[in-house]
Amino acid sequence: MSLTFNPNAEQIVLLITESENLLKKTQAALKEPGRYIDLTCKLMLRDDCSALKKKLKKIRPEKMTEKDVEDLRLTFERLKTTSENILNLYPVQ
Repeated sequence: MSLTFNPNAEQIVLLITESENLLKKTQAALKEPGRYIDLTCKLMLRDDCSALKKKLKKIRPEKMTEKDVEDLRLTFERLKTTSENILNLYPVQ
């Protein structure tokens, strides 16, 4: 008998929504005029945005396993941390 993980649908939808919002916010911040970000930091942000975008494209909430939810959560947290740190270092001038 195998145990299946049935995550709370509301939690999954909330995580997906937060991920999409963070992605939009970060991409908009990168395009702000007057914000000059070091190339290395910009590439790091773009890589993290791309990783989250790929995860969001593959998502099928009704078929998500515990591992899928955890992968999405980790990718979300990585972008959140990176964007907060970098965007605070490089404010709009």
